[in-house]
Amino acid sequence: YGRGTRECHDQMREVYRAIGKTSVLQPWRSGGTGSYYGVPYYHLTEQHIVETLMNGAGGIQFFCSLSFESPLDFFYMARAFSMLSPYEDILWNGELDENVAGDNEKMIYTARRLDKKMLFLTGNYGNRNPEKTVLSLPGVSKATVLSATGNVTCQRDDFVLCLLEME
Repeated sequence: YGRGTRECHDQMREVYRAIGKTSVLQPWRSGGTGSYYGVPYYHLTEQHIVETLMNGAGGIQFFCSLSFESPLDFFYMARAFSMLSPYEDILWNGELDENVAGDNEKMIYTARRLDKKMLFLTGNYGNRNPEKTVLSLPGVSKATVLSATGNVTCQRDDFVLCLLEME
């Protein structure tokens, strides 16, 4: 619950480390994230889904459908699932690689690897400015940006999701 995407990342990662089985991890998440408050938080629905599934969950249970406060909550939920659904095999069978990280400590990183493919997620959550990071991964032959923005610039309070293919 709550609005902290970094907290969502950390909680899911901690539980995955303890249990280590994607097939049994089905966390409860709050349905809505406060799209009718003074500051729009509806985009956090997308961030929470992406972070939860990338960090080891095999699915998500939503607390209450009444928690969805706006059609934008459903829009961002659908966008997150449509981004990740083609890579279900990596999410379900891939290994969380905690050694993959960039050089910017203001951002958080998640990598799930399966055979010669890796989903890589970097988040610039809660930061007021766009951020850049440098990531060194020898053997990457192709990188495809999967994020809805379609670019590798990590705007403030946003994320970039990429598919990396290894040689």
